[in-house]
Amino acid sequence: MPTIVIRLALALLASGLLLAAPMGAQTTAPGEQSPAMQRSGGKSPQSPGNAAQDTGLKESTANALRSLAAQLAEKQQERAEELAKRLGKDDLRMAELDTEIQDLRWQFAGLMTQIDVQQFEAPETAQMDLLSELVEALRPVVGALKDVTDGARRQHELKHTIEEGEERLATSIGARTRLDRTVTALRQLEADPATTVAIEQAIIERNKHWTPTIVRLEHHLLVARENLQQLQDAEGSWLTSLQEKGDDISKGALSIVISIAVFLAVLFGLRALFRIIRGKRRQQTFHGRLADIVLGALTLVVAVAATLVVPYSREDYVLLTLGIIIIIGACWVLAKSAPGYVEQIRLLLNIGSVREGERILVDGLPYRVEALRFYSKLRNPELTGGTLRVPIGQLIGERSRAAAPDEPWFPCKQGDIVSIEGMVGRVALQTPEIVTFIERNDALRTYPTAAFLGFNPRNLSAGFEVCATFGIDYAHQADSVDKIPELLRDAIWNYYANDVDAAEVLKVHVELSEAGASSLNYRVQVEFTGKAAPRYDTLNRMVSQALVTACTKHGFGIPFPQLQVHGAK
Repeated sequence: MPTIVIRLALALLASGLLLAAPMGAQTTAPGEQSPAMQRSGGKSPQSPGNAAQDTGLKESTANALRSLAAQLAEKQQERAEELAKRLGKDDLRMAELDTEIQDLRWQFAGLMTQIDVQQFEAPETAQMDLLSELVEALRPVVGALKDVTDGARRQHELKHTIEEGEERLATSIGARTRLDRTVTALRQLEADPATTVAIEQAIIERNKHWTPTIVRLEHHLLVARENLQQLQDAEGSWLTSLQEKGDDISKGALSIVISIAVFLAVLFGLRALFRIIRGKRRQQTFHGRLADIVLGALTLVVAVAATLVVPYSREDYVLLTLGIIIIIGACWVLAKSAPGYVEQIRLLLNIGSVREGERILVDGLPYRVEALRFYSKLRNPELTGGTLRVPIGQLIGERSRAAAPDEPWFPCKQGDIVSIEGMVGRVALQTPEIVTFIERNDALRTYPTAAFLGFNPRNLSAGFEVCATFGIDYAHQADSVDKIPELLRDAIWNYYANDVDAAEVLKVHVELSEAGASSLNYRVQVEFTGKAAPRYDTLNRMVSQALVTACTKHGFGIPFPQLQVHGAK
């Protein structure tokens, strides 16, 4: 998809440039006169330049055709001469001439017909070599890097050449000097045939080896020094050189800024356009989600294609090549990460293991999946700051389930009275990270939310029950089942009525639970509404107070445990 869009954009730009360029040569049917010949009375103009202008052919194109035709004729003549004198000789030169003639003919015919004649006649010879194409594509980048350091690099190479040449010249001069001294010393010896031969060989060595070597090295040094001087003169001052490099950098920086601006403009512009077309209400259906993903991908592709058009139109082929390389690298990374992206797309389409509106556990806390996006929205309505923005990738491997209508999202709410670890207090704050707890007038206690849940808090604000076990003497056994429970119930109700709002007491239940070893034991249960939760400890103590008061009023004896000792018989 990105390649198709890029090619389409480049083709549109190229077609615009071609429409703005001069038209090609117009052909004339046999027997008809061209407009130029009609203006000249049926005769063709004599000037090649005028002829090219009258027929609509560029002067540069005409010159190229003349050059190619001359080279082609020269190669054909050379081949004919080579063929005439070949007569059994090696055919290597003939093959080279045939290849050159064929290449020149393809160029000449292609320039004349405006088609790729080589691709038309021999498609197998015009197949793309991937490595060659890659090297050719990277050539602008490598050339730009070479241009940046070309002057300094060439000066360094010339300085190194000069230093090496001076060292070799000094060695050669020293060798010739020592050779001359040796010849002088030989001449001072007694003349004999062997000495004469040695002198002659020494002179030959000096004249044929060392003297030409010294001359050649001096010439090379002269040329190298002159080249270095020309480079230094052409480079000018370091400020001028820095200014030239700065101009090149500013041109590339301007292309980058324009490319970024075009990318952002196209990306956000298309997103806004699609948002207007789609409307404010987002479609929650499968087709609506699929359309959002397709439009999002198409927006990104078009934005990238528009970005590449900028360096192409500004003829900044270095930036264009780098952009294409970056896109190829990004596509390669996407291909390697395809399985993970497929699962993310399934989640975005709401057909994965996590779905909108369901319940999911994150760090041990339940959340409702409000929206599945690239940054999904999770919410716990009972927590302060309970809305999370989670990358869609973090939801891979998780699962959600449908929540019951009355299923709680947290054991309590902020401000509720709860009981944990034998302590009763008020929840001051509860967030996804911490829960603050105040016990009566004591200091503030802070618990990690997961640790707070581990204490299995008892929410008293939702209503609670106070229980007690109370025993009376067996002397009242006759009234223990009917009369005494009713008397105790009325006594407890009246006792609470003097200190607690009657609406806060829901139910008082007293019944005989067991006949103990020394007492008749009663089970007392008093139910309260959540409004009475702040006085939980007080209400718990008041049960025992009410029972003792009732026993005193009605004369019920309260036994104590007895120890019976049996003697041995």
